[in-house]
Amino acid sequence: MERQPYHADALRDHIDALAQKFEASGIVGVYKNGETLLCGAYGFENREALSPMRLATRFCFDLEARYLVALCVLLLADAKKLALSDKMSRFLPEYAHAEEITVRQLLQGSSGIPDYVVNVRRMALDKDAAHTALSREEQLVKERLMFAQKVEYAELLAEIGTLELKFKPGLEFEPQNRSEHVVLREIVERVSGLSLYAFLKQNVFSPLGMNDTVEGMAGETVYAGRMQGKELVAMPRFVSGRAFTTTAGDFEKLLFAFTQGGLLSKGMWKNALRMNTEGIGLGFEEADGTTVVADVGFAAGTLRLYFSQQSGVSYLVLLNEDQKMEYENGEYTAFCPKLRREVEAAFTFPKNPRVVPCGRRYGYGAMDLEIAPDQVDFVPDAKSCLAMCCIDRQKLKPFVLLEGNRAVGFIGLRVDKKKDEYLVNLLLIDRRFQGRGYGKILLQYGIEYLKARGAKELSIGVNRRNPVARRLYESVGFMADSVYEEGVFLKKKL
Repeated sequence: MERQPYHADALRDHIDALAQKFEASGIVGVYKNGETLLCGAYGFENREALSPMRLATRFCFDLEARYLVALCVLLLADAKKLALSDKMSRFLPEYAHAEEITVRQLLQGSSGIPDYVVNVRRMALDKDAAHTALSREEQLVKERLMFAQKVEYAELLAEIGTLELKFKPGLEFEPQNRSEHVVLREIVERVSGLSLYAFLKQNVFSPLGMNDTVEGMAGETVYAGRMQGKELVAMPRFVSGRAFTTTAGDFEKLLFAFTQGGLLSKGMWKNALRMNTEGIGLGFEEADGTTVVADVGFAAGTLRLYFSQQSGVSYLVLLNEDQKMEYENGEYTAFCPKLRREVEAAFTFPKNPRVVPCGRRYGYGAMDLEIAPDQVDFVPDAKSCLAMCCIDRQKLKPFVLLEGNRAVGFIGLRVDKKKDEYLVNLLLIDRRFQGRGYGKILLQYGIEYLKARGAKELSIGVNRRNPVARRLYESVGFMADSVYEEGVFLKKKL
């Protein structure tokens, strides 16, 4: 029987603490198999007026967000109106490089088409003396509003149509390329004969009962950006041709459809969620084994939809303000990544654990492993462990313990056949996954790995004031060989 790690009160306390720490303003919901486990509103829908956020608050988001235009293309592919292998030239032959690019590459962000925001418009602003003379706040507002304006396909061609591709299609990935969003919208509208909103209304919003979702900007939320992740800057209200207004309740319906494999066929979902080495699929991305819809709110704020079709766990975050950045453990972090790790930990127990070499694919997840507070004095942090393995890469081999595609632990194994030295040099289980049997799984893997390479005896050191680690090692047969003032040296015969 599968263990049930979820405890609503504990998880709610974690989320409440994170919301307070990062000054989050928005809505968070957590679900399992379509059932609401918790849903809370935080902060303000209008901070200046001190209007509190409500679960019924209406938000404005981008109609041309990658996940939405990709969803439309995937629906058309399911209906045999197009194929993912089709060349862009089948639909938009007027673009000079259309014969070089496939629909799949547009969905992956690997077309090489120059981004009209990054490669054209912001380049122009960077050279505009009048713009650079503005205050930082004024520059931020102007650039965000420019980013949020609707661009017609003809305008896009006028700006980037004669430019060379940035790279050969399929070789690199830019999943937030605004030019690709415009191109995908144009393909949807030409193939379907409907506007993007009308197509979504007919094929997504209405079938899912998203009755509070309407075209345009009709929300109560006041959006705010942040300068360098800190100081808030209010965004003015404005009208845009590519916005839609919705509620957390309607986003729940879309999230459940994603989690349950609705809207698309099984084969198309398999296509959409087949992630490359960068964790990028067709309109969807992956973070630590969880599928993510990531979008910026209209001019500011954040939308995140997280789901796993395997476990049935899903959660959403709607923020009307950019996330506040905090510097922790040698890196900047924010509300959404911290929240994601806490929610995932609540539902992660040993089910399909596996150990893999720590390479590019899972190395970033390994760097994010956190040490339990009572272990800080005894265990090097994850980044230090990886650095030690890089420095001594010939003899110290790093491995990551995964549950699904989520990193839960790390082990460094030393093999020096000339000295007949075989050591479990480093062992770390993320604080959120401790007490669940992962330490023993990882340690037993290390023992078998070293034994297969000729080890007849293993050694490991442990701080005398770290009884948790010592009990783990003794549980698999290690015994004290020597005791020092601060440490115990343990050995195990194989």
